Amino acid sequence: MKTVQCGNYYKNLMRLEELLESSQIAKYNLIFRNYCILLKISKE
Repeated sequence: MKTVQCGNYYKNLMRLEELLESSQIAKYNLIFRNYCILLKISKE
């Protein structure tokens, strides 16, 4: 299984959010951050 690089993805998402200023992006941003947190928890 490929390791998900949350940091990089998150940074790109932040850049996108700045460009688009879209609440839709912000929503996915939140979902993805939660997903990353869950991944970290499940690894421990």
